[in-house]
Amino acid sequence: MDSEKPEGPQLCGWCGMGIHDGMEVHGMAPDSSVTHASDPARDGQRFLTSCSREHLAALQEHYRHRPGG
Repeated sequence: MDSEKPEGPQLCGWCGMGIHDGMEVHGMAPDSSVTHASDPARDGQRFLTSCSREHLAALQEHYRHRPGG
């Protein structure tokens, strides 16, 4: 797999809304359950996609309160 970008429309991780290309907001959050397929240095970091900065902040806050986050 050359790219980590999923096929098809991306969905907001907070509200589930479909996101048009170029409109998504990305960020990271600590998550001890994540293991990266090819780069162990990226283990423990969950890649997040949302439809807005507000929803990204809500997702990051959610993961901050999870055990191991």
